[in-house]
Amino acid sequence: MLHVVCLNVRKTCSELLDDILARIPHRLTFYAAPEDSQREATRLRPTYAGANATLRTFMRSRVVCWQGYEPLVLLCRDGGNSLVRHWLRHEEDRELVNALVMIDALHGAPWPDAQFDEEFAGVVEFARDCLADPGEKLFLAVSERIAAGSVRSGGFGSRLRRAVWSAASDGEIIDTQWADNIDIVDVAELGTDELPSPVIALMRSRLVPFVAELDPESASGSPLR
Repeated sequence: MLHVVCLNVRKTCSELLDDILARIPHRLTFYAAPEDSQREATRLRPTYAGANATLRTFMRSRVVCWQGYEPLVLLCRDGGNSLVRHWLRHEEDRELVNALVMIDALHGAPWPDAQFDEEFAGVVEFARDCLADPGEKLFLAVSERIAAGSVRSGGFGSRLRRAVWSAASDGEIIDTQWADNIDIVDVAELGTDELPSPVIALMRSRLVPFVAELDPESASGSPLR
């Protein structure tokens, strides 16, 4: 059973997501993460012990029928991105995630500094995990392209590439091209739609084939709602 956890993605998108994942038995979970959820977790860490402290505690407390070993997709937007960035800083949480889909991936990024700060460390490590495990991990992201000459220099894709390369240890070779399981799209404008068309296209063309390969036998079954 595939679990798709939607963070700050409206429940009105459930029919569309069910249609996208029609061939894959799946369960959708929607959670409206507060805009300050990551900041609160950071402020109180390491004593923070709420249901959102780690992805594992979140899944155990909020996701019905989660078994701990089933494929997991995180689909996040806005404040949901902040919560996911906090979770991914924990290695044990990154291991739970098979696919990450970020909408407006630069939401909450530091400006005008073009480099990712410590908050994005887990995202960088997840990208590195994708490079190391192309059959087990998938990273899709859509973000608004930064206008030339803006103080907000560097789109999400270019920032992530620089961060991945700079995190390489001495003597380690990092391929300068993304693997097939990382797709970062910078668009001119995301608009206000909860699931912009580039995200829908990526999910149909990249996510569905990927999760079908994770459990090929289940792909022929009927989706569970």
